[in-house]
Amino acid sequence: MRAIFLVMLLGATLLGGCAVSPGLDPRSNYADFGDDAIIVMGVSPQVELQIFKGDVTPEQWVRDAWAASLITTPRGGYIVARVDAVEGARRYGIAGLVARFGRQPYIFLPCDGDPVVTFEAARGKVVYVGDVRMRDPRGGMVVTTPDDLERARAHLAAYYPLIAARLEPGRHGYMNLKLKGKYAMMCRADALK
Repeated sequence: MRAIFLVMLLGATLLGGCAVSPGLDPRSNYADFGDDAIIVMGVSPQVELQIFKGDVTPEQWVRDAWAASLITTPRGGYIVARVDAVEGARRYGIAGLVARFGRQPYIFLPCDGDPVVTFEAARGKVVYVGDVRMRDPRGGMVVTTPDDLERARAHLAAYYPLIAARLEPGRHGYMNLKLKGKYAMMCRADALK
């Protein structure tokens, strides 16, 4: 049963790759985002990130079950995306990625208890999450979040000039992942090393 469920999950993840959000369209009225937030995240290498909402407890981040809030790939080394605002006891977390080497996709889902990058996206703000860099995912995934706010601001100035001056550092860090119920068995053990 577990194998069938994992195959279904991996299939849904791959199919989700067909409907990947390209992020914020620079030709749209992107500066008018109301009560939502815009997140800015440097990402290398080019991978598809799966970002989920979840709740923060004193010791862990409890990922919402099943559906990712955002599945996207970077353009020009950055993800710039409009998302629902979450802050306080709610945070986003990077809880999956798909990397491609040739035509072979590598899917990585962190296991229950693994550390994941979590971040807030404050209402009405343009938030710099940090730069997320990953080692070759075939040997596991290592995420670092060095901050280069000025480089991110330069990217926004080039592609999204109406919001570049509004960019501010966000709150991000690592928290241990807690998966709910039956979803706790869905992971790749080598997701984070």
